[in-house]
Amino acid sequence: QTIVSRSVSPIMPAVVTVGKIEGGTACNIIPSEVRMEGTVRSLDPEVRTLIIERMRSILNGIELSMGVKCDLSYEMGSPVVYNDPQLADLVRSVGAEMLGENKVFEVEPSMGGEDFAFYLEHAPGVFFRIGVRDEERGFVSQIHSPTFDVPEEAMKVGMLMMASLAIRGLSL
Repeated sequence: QTIVSRSVSPIMPAVVTVGKIEGGTACNIIPSEVRMEGTVRSLDPEVRTLIIERMRSILNGIELSMGVKCDLSYEMGSPVVYNDPQLADLVRSVGAEMLGENKVFEVEPSMGGEDFAFYLEHAPGVFFRIGVRDEERGFVSQIHSPTFDVPEEAMKVGMLMMASLAIRGLSL
């Protein structure tokens, strides 16, 4: 848990979470094996690499000092979403024209995973969201919940945005 506080710049967002520890079969028997699982999140690929290197270094130290064997298996999740600045400006412009300036805003970066980032590693692009919350009509559930629903009007806005962006993007 000290990796972030001691190895990562305080101005760089990073999280190391151990969410699962599993080992043994009884409270009075030392297990021969323990498995820990968790997640690493960062908005910078270099910080993510640094964290993994520090984890390997710490495990090497534990092996030497405790006489045990440690294995680190790390599966890289989604990369960081990188929006092309020119295309992000285009999305802001088209959104403001369609919906009004007061309906378009930039959200803070999130350390959640987004598969669209894999596409952005190969071609310039931009990830944007369409607001779908409508409390009066009961559209209030968060995405990925079993009760998530989208009002049809929001789908129309999304389709018009995509079509407008495609047409305007052809002139870039």
